[in-house]
Amino acid sequence: MSITFITPFDCKDKESYLYERAKYFLYNCYISDKVTRIFVDFSSRKDIAEELREIAVSRGIEFITLGRYGEQFSIGLCRNAGVQAAKTRYISFQDVDLYAPDFIYNKIEERISKYEFFNEFEMIPCLYLTEEYSNNYLSLDECGKDEITRLAYLESDKSKIQMYAPASSCQIVERELYLMSGGINDEFYGHGYEDFELHMRLCDLSKKFYRTHSATSHEYPYDSIDYRGYRPYFSMFGRPLMSEGIYFVHLWHESHVGTNYQKRNKSNKIIFEKLLNDHAKGNDRSFILSDNRKENKILVLSSPNSVNAKSLKQLFVTIGNCVFRSEELFDNFDSLKVFIKRENIDRVFFFNPYGKEHRLSLYRSCKENGVPFYVFDRGALNDSWFIDPNGFNGDSSTYDRENWDFELDESKVSFVERYIEQTFVSDETLEENGERVGANFFRRRFSPDGRKILFVPFQRPNDSVIKYFSGSVDGVDDFSKKLRVIADKLSDQWVVVAKKHPLETNFNLPENVVELPEKTHVYDCIQGSDAVLLINSGVGLLSVMANKPVYHFGDTYYAHDTITCRVNDEFDAVDKILNGFQPRYEDVLKFVHYLISKVYSFAKTEYKLVSEGEANRNVSIFSRFYKVNIQNGLSRSFKWRENPYPVNSRYYDFYRSYFSKDKPVHKQKMKEHVKVNDSLAISENNKPAPKLKKYGFRHKMKKVVKDPVGVVKRKVKVLF
Repeated sequence: MSITFITPFDCKDKESYLYERAKYFLYNCYISDKVTRIFVDFSSRKDIAEELREIAVSRGIEFITLGRYGEQFSIGLCRNAGVQAAKTRYISFQDVDLYAPDFIYNKIEERISKYEFFNEFEMIPCLYLTEEYSNNYLSLDECGKDEITRLAYLESDKSKIQMYAPASSCQIVERELYLMSGGINDEFYGHGYEDFELHMRLCDLSKKFYRTHSATSHEYPYDSIDYRGYRPYFSMFGRPLMSEGIYFVHLWHESHVGTNYQKRNKSNKIIFEKLLNDHAKGNDRSFILSDNRKENKILVLSSPNSVNAKSLKQLFVTIGNCVFRSEELFDNFDSLKVFIKRENIDRVFFFNPYGKEHRLSLYRSCKENGVPFYVFDRGALNDSWFIDPNGFNGDSSTYDRENWDFELDESKVSFVERYIEQTFVSDETLEENGERVGANFFRRRFSPDGRKILFVPFQRPNDSVIKYFSGSVDGVDDFSKKLRVIADKLSDQWVVVAKKHPLETNFNLPENVVELPEKTHVYDCIQGSDAVLLINSGVGLLSVMANKPVYHFGDTYYAHDTITCRVNDEFDAVDKILNGFQPRYEDVLKFVHYLISKVYSFAKTEYKLVSEGEANRNVSIFSRFYKVNIQNGLSRSFKWRENPYPVNSRYYDFYRSYFSKDKPVHKQKMKEHVKVNDSLAISENNKPAPKLKKYGFRHKMKKVVKDPVGVVKRKVKVLF
């Protein structure tokens, strides 16, 4: 594993300590095949910049000039630019007044090689040296630098160590995680508090530790023994490194804080408080930093501030160099084509193109004129999404038989069979369902006379596939009319049962169709039925996975003559249901294997339920992709840390006295349908905590019988 250290810099005067400090830094900073450097100059005087560039180039250090002349120095802009230019998997930051012996970088190299999670995040702690010790420090050998400094740290020797900061701007983080976080927020101007705001976002993304109580409070310093405020929270990400001897020292220099700095610091503090409060409420205002190192430039037809864009930050960093423009900015395909040519766009990214007429017009024009595109929407399987370069569901060639009809070897058959089994065992579904009751109970309840059961899953009236891919059915109401005829014709042998879509509130069924209770689990419906009839629903794919006959009116993407049965009208449906159909299960296995290994991407997604008149809609808030697939293209896996270390782990020992003060600590269960940050909270003393288990008389008597001597000894010890 390799890491790039990025150094922001700005100097207007050779009399400044920064000038000599920068030269010393460039001549002496550690470089290896695993540690590279980028030096980002904001707007230094040109002769200074050129001199430093020569030194950097001579040592193989990349030198970037932003040329922001006339602007106030922004460390954040330098750091963001450095990350975008970095070529390594991991990145960190190191200012010119920070130093470490070479062997500490060796420890860092070893440490990152053991990182397991994509969202791993740590901070290198920093010891601020006094003026006298700074002068002596650089003259010491490598061993002396470490031994004397660490001893001074342990003894709190104020003659050598001015201050200890367990958290610093020297973050260690995956480059792509930093990009998707948005980096340092450009709402900050100048210097002050921009690091803290970024720390909070990255700490929460890491899901490594529980957030402190009163997490937005300024009142608690790094050395506070109370687990409160943002500084103690941040310190959790640096203390483990200090204990392992990984730290930087800050070489003393005269304070250069002036009136302008103080003014900006005060203004930035207000911005910080606003952003921190918004973040704590789950209102994220950060945008991704585009990965301009990726060659494929993708135009995403969405505002960067949209819910979709914010929830898919990881995806947009992963698939290419993404730029964002609202689709409303393009009146027609001609204006879109001009933008594509001017900005050297390689591909256009569409959210469900059938969601809006204007978007559909742009999509169809791109398809007709050979403009490469991606179509993105939710798939039919748990956690699944598709990024389709060929179209949307039924209009896409991605699902053509020639792409998936290949023999599977034994290992692939076993893999897809395990996936199908786990799907139905897990009880997880795309929409909320009730508790499972089992297929047998379902059959007994809804067909007590032993007739076959035809299960009909209803869809949302305004669903794109209903409006554009419903075949001979003219909407949900027309489907209900056809269903009345079907139920009547089949009534001697079949009972027809129907389930309302979980997000709909209105449901009008023919009188001869049984309405299933709202909370009936869809897997019980599928496994307890003898066949499934639908317009065009993802439930059809689940049904063939359960080896059930599926009859469909619409133009489904899984419609293949050996997998499903197409019906043209209500009378055709009756004939085909009575005659029977059975899917060829080996083809089902081939198709599902193709979907989960080549087509579908998978992500754990957090949702917010939004009410829309007489219906509801699940809006995705944040998606953590653990697999990204694009047909005949990208395929990447990610491993996310899902649960913070428990509070009884050694990581929290510095705050053990705080937790032992009769403070109930409640570690909230990780949920998918909650705000992004809820899973990181621990309850305050004045908030409800889980009830402790109380042991009754029977339990106590068992202990007495099992160990009477031990019980007496413990009671005596308590008394005395």
